Amino acid sequence: MMKDRIKQLDSVRGLASLSVLLNHMYLATPIIPIVLWQSPFRILINGRGAVLLFFVLSGFVLSIPYFNGKQPTFFIYVVKRIFRIYIPYLFAISAAIIACALFASESTFTEGWVSDFWNVKPDLASVIDHLSLIGNIHTDYFNTVIWSLVHEMRISLLFPFILMVVGRLTFGLNLIICILLTIVAGLNDLLLLQPSYGFHTSYFDTLHYLSMFIMGALLYKHKLEIANLYKQLSMRMKWIILGCALLLYSYSAAIDRFFNFAYNNKIADYGITLAALTFVIFAIHSTTLSKLLLHKKILFLGKISYSLYLYHLTVLLSAMFVLDGLIPVWLIQLIVFVLAIVLAYVTWYLIENNAIKLGYFLTRNRSSNAHHSNQIANHKIQGDLQ
Repeated sequence: MMKDRIKQLDSVRGLASLSVLLNHMYLATPIIPIVLWQSPFRILINGRGAVLLFFVLSGFVLSIPYFNGKQPTFFIYVVKRIFRIYIPYLFAISAAIIACALFASESTFTEGWVSDFWNVKPDLASVIDHLSLIGNIHTDYFNTVIWSLVHEMRISLLFPFILMVVGRLTFGLNLIICILLTIVAGLNDLLLLQPSYGFHTSYFDTLHYLSMFIMGALLYKHKLEIANLYKQLSMRMKWIILGCALLLYSYSAAIDRFFNFAYNNKIADYGITLAALTFVIFAIHSTTLSKLLLHKKILFLGKISYSLYLYHLTVLLSAMFVLDGLIPVWLIQLIVFVLAIVLAYVTWYLIENNAIKLGYFLTRNRSSNAHHSNQIANHKIQGDLQ
């Protein structure tokens, strides 16, 4: 029986969050040779792949209580998600807004990736815009990484109802739904039905990313079949599959650059998602990989992964705006890397961890009552069947 919490997946999330940090460091000051960007080592700085991996992991993890018959009431679920995602977000976006207010006028960047951010000081309208994490907000104003949280929050609030559908349909029908969701989402690219005020923040974009959540949920729903298939694979075939997944994860995005046709970016995302699904399977079932992912230093990254994701760009932009021209670029990068990790731990300890605990505290009585009601219902069903 698969455990309700799979620590290896925490580590996978941590490594993905680290790759987002490295990706933004590279974009801000590309001191890494371009040849490395085109090599298989680009997996280390594949920010796009990391975010799609987040979506797959979220779908997988959120489906565990449902398929194990331990799903909480909708009220309890929503409260816990708000305290898990939204409360830490409020602190992080507040830090980004304050940093922008302090350093926006200090910017000397007229070109490059960094020049896209903190061009104007915050005003009341832009701050209010960011209070909602489910709207079509201007994510590029203060902390562009929050675009993925927009979809995370939108989908999370609806996911219990989506799981009711996923649980009743066959694997094939669920995949068809995923494809249809992406087709509908792609219509916005063709017909411009709704603008994206931030980075891919339209509601049509959410339909596309919902397919990644569903595919993650399907991994857990069909965990036994997948485990049996994995056991039947030879070591040679496992290496071939893992190698193909690494290639898909690293190079599917090339479809965007070398081809120009409708849905090219969506097809690229599906290639990356297929790789992400493979990584999750290997993380769970590969003994060697599991041991590596359960190393305490990698587990530490998993623990602080959300806080690292939330705060790293604020640290990076602040350092670039303040230190550029004063010290060498490599030293700025070193300071950013260390400070981002340290700040992630501090904010995890002080904010994120306590927000999660508060969410559990506020719902503990309701959780007990819901669990008791489920037990009564289960006993009644068993009695009716006898």
